[in-house]
Amino acid sequence: MKKLLAVILAVICIATLSACGGAKNDDSSSSEQKVEITTPFAVLKVAKSFDENVSYSETSKDPYTLSFVAKEDDTELFSLIFNGKGKTLLGTIIGEKENTVIYMNMADLDAKSDNYEKYLSYQGGLNDILNGLTEDYNFVAKQAIATEDNSTFDIKTPVVTIKYPNKWKEIVKVEVTDDRVKFSDEGTPVFDLVFKKCDGNLIGTYKDTPIYVVEYNVKTDEQIAMKEDINVILQNLQKDSDFSAK
Repeated sequence: MKKLLAVILAVICIATLSACGGAKNDDSSSSEQKVEITTPFAVLKVAKSFDENVSYSETSKDPYTLSFVAKEDDTELFSLIFNGKGKTLLGTIIGEKENTVIYMNMADLDAKSDNYEKYLSYQGGLNDILNGLTEDYNFVAKQAIATEDNSTFDIKTPVVTIKYPNKWKEIVKVEVTDDRVKFSDEGTPVFDLVFKKCDGNLIGTYKDTPIYVVEYNVKTDEQIAMKEDINVILQNLQKDSDFSAK
């Protein structure tokens, strides 16, 4: 198991360098005829010799999981989990609209089995799959990269309707009063938008009404991200002809 894992980690490192133009995989197996395995997320490439000895099947729809077993006796070899969680993170396929994060579960083989070395080599077929992902897709090895969500929701105030990222809609608490909007998370103030002169930072005016931002000390990385998304509010305000930046 340790021997195979070292090989797999090495291939992942090679895939990372290849994606940056820093290295090429000169493995002689790359010249072997490849067989394609079509999934809803990517076309996987394996060597013909692998395909002749290993079968695969969908074992879960959510998350989509593809399991590989030895044809000889259905010994489990490994499984790939798309947009779910597994033991080992392989990487992320960066898509135009959505990303696909791929994890792997590697089966523990019986070292006392007569087929141990043979099945260990079958598990090594994962190397071809990784190489194919690197060659055919924008694949980032060893990183789980979430799809960027640029959608927003509206917050109506007495002065202007502002837009804030939709990813916070069910998390952040928004309180609107006559002269401000208060954003908080689990009782912790994150920031306020204030529609009158105050000690905050002036970001601009809307129809002659000043808009200030008051920021608070926060406790978590998530709350820091909420504060950083003040920029989303500002970017959308700048699209309104009635708004003037400071």
